[in-house]
Amino acid sequence: MLSKTWQDRIEEEAYGRNTSEWNKCKGDAKYFFKNYIFSNTKDDGIVRIKPHPHQLTMFKKFEEGNSIVILPRQCGKSVATAAYALWLILFKDNFNITMASNKLDMAKFTMYTVLDMYKKLPHWITSSNPTTKEYGNLIELSNKSKIKFTSFGNVPGIHGDPIDVLILDELAYGIDEIIRGYMDRISYCVKDKILIVSSVGNKFLEGKVKGRKRRKHIFFELYRKAVTKKIPYSLFKRSYKQLSTYDESWENNIRKMLGKDHYEKEFLCKFSKN
Repeated sequence: MLSKTWQDRIEEEAYGRNTSEWNKCKGDAKYFFKNYIFSNTKDDGIVRIKPHPHQLTMFKKFEEGNSIVILPRQCGKSVATAAYALWLILFKDNFNITMASNKLDMAKFTMYTVLDMYKKLPHWITSSNPTTKEYGNLIELSNKSKIKFTSFGNVPGIHGDPIDVLILDELAYGIDEIIRGYMDRISYCVKDKILIVSSVGNKFLEGKVKGRKRRKHIFFELYRKAVTKKIPYSLFKRSYKQLSTYDESWENNIRKMLGKDHYEKEFLCKFSKN
């Protein structure tokens, strides 16, 4: 027997675009996220995702323009980012997104996440915008909107393509020299906004190396410039303790497993100084 959540979804398809649902989804990314993003679970099968407050805040920041989001591991930031990218190509025509990750395998995983979300949408949404391409590193819909998935190292190769939104996932773990080599130039190629979503890596060191000052990783530089408002980026930064999903017992266990320094970087979003 189908779960109640899945039955609800099937019933919603009967209304189709004759209701106001299409306009509600088109006009409000958070409404779309809260009502139409589903995932597989071991116990209950396919269920509707219930966004956490920090995920909805991510959507708010994304809508404001250029954004830097710093959140801990395992808090659903990749799910929220994928859902936002899907919303953009569904409800905007001729819209081009590039999502870049630290590794190509991670970029492919993100692509599968977006595709899975798309395939779980009600038919009255997908029938309006069926996929025309979903292979390699590309998802394209019939409205000519598409998402290209790539790695940080391959971003320079996209200069010839128009980009409305560039999403950089886990930028903290990218190779500084590669990203620094094109970041200034590519910012002029993006029509709409750049969205940077990452946890804190281990490359934000400020100490001295053999008598000379160590250069900060470009993500840390961007973060500091956003804090001091030297660049037009909206900033959203939260540690695990500041999230509604905080669990003290789980925190104590993971701290013991990772060690103090690693835990503070990955879950408290603290930048290292040595």
